[in-house]
Amino acid sequence: HLGSNIFARVLAAQSLEVHPSILLELDHFRILINIGEGFQRLCLQHKIPMNYINNIFFTNFDWKHVGGLPGMLLTRSPSIGETWMYGTTETFQLFNEINNTTNNSLGQCRTFQLNETDCFEDIRPFHLNISAKYYHKKCHSDILTIIIFKFSKTSGK
Repeated sequence: HLGSNIFARVLAAQSLEVHPSILLELDHFRILINIGEGFQRLCLQHKIPMNYINNIFFTNFDWKHVGGLPGMLLTRSPSIGETWMYGTTETFQLFNEINNTTNNSLGQCRTFQLNETDCFEDIRPFHLNISAKYYHKKCHSDILTIIIFKFSKTSGK
């Protein structure tokens, strides 16, 4: 059961300076989609504590999508509990390198490897016009850049 309240908060839309990052907020957990460089600044702007995020999906392995991972992992409190990360092999190699560099001080992060052919072949951005009454009050734009996912093989906890 995912809960009855689901909000999509666009933390960053595609531009020359930042890369797309979306936070899905459900009753009891949060799902962050991509962590571009400058993610810590976005958290400050949107008043989101980094310890608030407990599931992270990476749609691709390039710096646009994972560049904020090192800063996020180093800033979070190691005592926050479990964080799940979903992505490709390269994403977890980066995570392991960061964890080894910091003497395994990143807290409880669990990884779930997704194959690109299983999950990421059908990702495409589109624009959705939403009137003010339909989106979370903290989203300040009425044009949201949303990403459609085809997760054919994901598992629950």
